[in-house]
Amino acid sequence: MQGAPVIQTILTSRAAYWFKETIESAGRSTPDAPVLRDTTTQCGLYFVDSANKPPAIQRVLIQYILSDPFIKTLRSNPVMARSALLKEHRARWASPRKPYGLEIALPLETTPRNDSPHAPEHPDVFPPFEALHAPTVTPVFPPGDNPEPWKATISVTCGFGTFPLEYSAQWINDNPTIAPHAVLTFADQQKSASRGQTTLTFKPLGSWKTYFRLPDLLPVASAGKLEFIVTGQRGGESPTELLHCKLDFDWKLIPLSYTDDNVITQPWANMPM
Repeated sequence: MQGAPVIQTILTSRAAYWFKETIESAGRSTPDAPVLRDTTTQCGLYFVDSANKPPAIQRVLIQYILSDPFIKTLRSNPVMARSALLKEHRARWASPRKPYGLEIALPLETTPRNDSPHAPEHPDVFPPFEALHAPTVTPVFPPGDNPEPWKATISVTCGFGTFPLEYSAQWINDNPTIAPHAVLTFADQQKSASRGQTTLTFKPLGSWKTYFRLPDLLPVASAGKLEFIVTGQRGGESPTELLHCKLDFDWKLIPLSYTDDNVITQPWANMPM
């Protein structure tokens, strides 16, 4: 294993990612409601706009969840208006079968070490847990040049609660044929948040790998299996499982560019999926 990653140096950049994920979920809206079970596979694009705003780095994450027919249409056109992607994404969210992910753009601000992602100018407003595996959200990079495994925390929201989740990270860069990457694993934990007589408990499980380009530490690929269990308890009642979600995901950087108005699909459109 060779040196740990250095602090990110970002000026202004835009990066596009292709993602595919399978979600198994079982949940209910209230403790008395029936359990709804679903398994679905979804795919689409992430757009990540990054800018250096000393002493912080600001990003905007946009997710487009797209149907297979739309993806074929997108890849058959050299240029497409971003409004068309947004319309398709909104149609998915208008369906009774809601997708998993980000319905709207997610602005985030972090330190150069990618510590504590939060809403710009609102350090106590954190991303939803559905964004935890998205490009650039994790990991926190270690201080200095110490390549040893390190521990980090990321706060996410679910329902009315904010949950500081702990994970370990290990930087691996000992094989010239494999891109340097971080292996991230959730610690054994169960976090709680209360409002009135109601308590939510959030338990994360799983691990994932994220690969990087040097020297700018742009994430280029990631894959993993995560699991989230949310329980609710009112007063002295027994806890009820409100959500049990299993996520199997991967995403990768693709040679697709975009402006504020358009998507330029070449050369990605000619590459295998």
